[in-house]
Amino acid sequence: MKKSAFISTLFAVLVVAAHAHANDDSQVADRIYTIKEFTKNIEFAKEVDDKCRNNPGELRDDPNCINAREAVAKDRLIGSNGEDRFKAPSIR
Repeated sequence: MKKSAFISTLFAVLVVAAHAHANDDSQVADRIYTIKEFTKNIEFAKEVDDKCRNNPGELRDDPNCINAREAVAKDRLIGSNGEDRFKAPSIR
């Protein structure tokens, strides 16, 4: 009898732990991406940045949030083709 109660309790704890892990939004990606990696896949960077902006209380200091934010900002200033969007016209 004690054995079945122990197994039932253990199973319940594992189910609760698995459910909590599945709903864990404290990470926005499976690994840490560099700014350069985010820049190469700017749509993914924007998706991560949106998740981070939606939950700044928990995700503000997440490395992926910081790197995605930088990549998105860089894309806004420079663009994905590497051409500076705010470059002053040359005077000749």
